[in-house]
Amino acid sequence: MRAIPTLVRAILDKHGIAYTPMRGGKHDKLKTILGGQKVVFVMSRSPSDSRALTNQYHQTRQKLISAGVAWQECKELIHD
Repeated sequence: MRAIPTLVRAILDKHGIAYTPMRGGKHDKLKTILGGQKVVFVMSRSPSDSRALTNQYHQTRQKLISAGVAWQECKELIHD
């Protein structure tokens, strides 16, 4: 199973979005600027259940679409 932080990095890379990784506590964070606003992606380092990757995929997708990013489907990243 792919780690959640790896999934989010792969999605951002696929969309050509630069980010700054941050570590602290039980969560990893990726900081970026989308649509002129600071956006932080907060990710658990260990998935709590089998739905965690799918949920993070959809949360990341929604943040990108809300910021006006032209979404490119990449569900294959969930199963790599």
